[in-house]
Amino acid sequence: MKKYLQTILLTLCLCILTACGRENSASSSPADQEFYDIRKEEDTVFGAILSGSLLGTQFYDDKPIQIFSDVGGIWSLPAGALPTDKENLLPKFSSFPDSWFLTSTGKSILFYGRFSGSCIRILDEAGEILHTLDKIIGRSVCETEEGKIYVLAEENEKVFAAELNPDSGVLIRLKGLNLSQAKLQCLGTGAEGLMLMDESGVWSVSAEENSASRSLVLPFSGTSYMDMISDPGSNPELSLRDAAAFRMTDEDSVELLWRYEGDGGVLLQTLRYEKIPKTVLRFRCYQISSWLAECIHTFNRTNEHYQIVLEQPPSSASTGSISTEELHDFFQRTDMEIGAGKGADLIYGGASQNLSALLEKGALEDLTPYLKRAGIHREDYFPVAFPQGKDTNTICGIVPQITPSSLWISSAVLGAEADPDIESVINALYDYPGKGSIYYGLSQSALLWLFLNGTQDFWGAVDFKRGTCDFDTELFRKILEVAKRYGSQAYRDSPEILGDRFLVPLGAFETKSELEAQGKAAIGFFFDDGVYARISPNGILAINADSPYKEGCWEFFAFLLQEETQQANPEYSPPSSLPTNRKAFAAQQTDLLERSGTREDVTLSYGILYDTCTEEDAAEQLEIMETVHFLPLHTQAVLNIIYDEAKDYFDGLKPAELIIENINNRVQLYLNEK
Repeated sequence: MKKYLQTILLTLCLCILTACGRENSASSSPADQEFYDIRKEEDTVFGAILSGSLLGTQFYDDKPIQIFSDVGGIWSLPAGALPTDKENLLPKFSSFPDSWFLTSTGKSILFYGRFSGSCIRILDEAGEILHTLDKIIGRSVCETEEGKIYVLAEENEKVFAAELNPDSGVLIRLKGLNLSQAKLQCLGTGAEGLMLMDESGVWSVSAEENSASRSLVLPFSGTSYMDMISDPGSNPELSLRDAAAFRMTDEDSVELLWRYEGDGGVLLQTLRYEKIPKTVLRFRCYQISSWLAECIHTFNRTNEHYQIVLEQPPSSASTGSISTEELHDFFQRTDMEIGAGKGADLIYGGASQNLSALLEKGALEDLTPYLKRAGIHREDYFPVAFPQGKDTNTICGIVPQITPSSLWISSAVLGAEADPDIESVINALYDYPGKGSIYYGLSQSALLWLFLNGTQDFWGAVDFKRGTCDFDTELFRKILEVAKRYGSQAYRDSPEILGDRFLVPLGAFETKSELEAQGKAAIGFFFDDGVYARISPNGILAINADSPYKEGCWEFFAFLLQEETQQANPEYSPPSSLPTNRKAFAAQQTDLLERSGTREDVTLSYGILYDTCTEEDAAEQLEIMETVHFLPLHTQAVLNIIYDEAKDYFDGLKPAELIIENINNRVQLYLNEK
């Protein structure tokens, strides 16, 4: 079984690698490739519990069973049996755990969570407590065909897997799995022993003594199967939190038992790989929003010719963490491959550290002819939807949705008459005699970024056309001093005097008048032509100019630009991003305005009630969408030089004069080389 799946995966990898040979594959058609997708079958094996509480769902004697409490104690009921066929496990039981697991020998393993004692208990066949493992929170449990018991548990906020001996109560922890507390995970079994499932897919676990390793045998990424994802809020039906048990069968499929928390019902889901004649579109990205992820899943399910497969940093799937070195290598390989005319077909801006260089090389496809051919009019979208390429006549990508950010400043600090531009704000902060924190207590380097990242010429210090620079200005000196002062620890714990203005969702929108009532002035981020809301270029979706599948990539882009695709559905949660299609944006606003005040019990994660939406909110949000600015791309190299040199000033190792001199010398050298 495992070898069969690995063969399939090898074939899938070869299909993906085929797309890498760009010189020889330009004429490829969808029928030229084989893609293995996951297909699912579903069957409700248990309906709602009529009375009592569901305690556990598992495979037992090759069948799904329910374990529940009811009048008369603890009961088990196999799938397909009549309610009258339930078996009494225990006549009575005083305390009910969060989860109950029945072993093949008749012993029971009980999980108690944080709110019910934080322990694991083992009971004998008569219900007597054999062992109690205190301060351990059980997450998942399974029993292999050999009769070995494995648990996934948490102790001191660290997740671990271990073999559990029910007779002795001894836990033998498995090292080497690199389990993450932040990720949702579930244990299961296969013909070859222990299995692990997370949002990445199903893993085979090799456990020997106290050491273990794992290999991915059924990946979810890049397939149309995405019912189970890491963020439960993005799918109201199923999430890994509801996964009760799973097993890999001899028929090379995976059976999953999903538990409906509300009524105790249980769904059996069978997953199988199927060969699909689709062309793989490689999508290079670091992170993506839940909205874009759902769009990819929908496109993959509905498009007959193309399948998008995500390419993300490799360690993120297996360990839940990414080292700095791994990230650097990922970004570097992205830029090198795309720049050399190879690499992924689609690129999400955050996967590149040098998007500006790719633009200069013409490595990103100009979308102007595609828009014209498809009859898509730029005026139907906000200006930010179509970022410019090397000149104003080209379009280097699309931005279907955005989450803009902006700033406010204390009115007492800025002054009533001052214009909210970079000079007045820096002067106000420089002259302010009191203490205050800025933007959640940003560090000195982060504050420097805040004041410099929006300017195209570093407030007149750099002339890119002439290739000259002069940072020896009063404004730049004050920026260095303000960043050093307010980014110090002594200021970070003070009341906030310059902070983040909430723009999304509409019900949390902070209008100018609301801010004024709080003694705050709405400003924005600092750009050469004024203060505006900003977005990062990381949100740009682009097509590799050398991709042999540009038409397929455009099909995906056209799908993203559709009004119905961009229209976020706030049924389950408030939209966290705004459509760049004008009609979709207006529809979203109208929907929220119509339902304003109807969901008083719903709050955002940061505690702001969003039940009230006003026309004033809508008007100001529309104004922001019309004027939101991209942070410039071409300035990153100079910014890196400034940050590097400024560290010694912040650490008190060098005076400002020497720092400015060093910055001038290094930036001038860069301009000369450029």
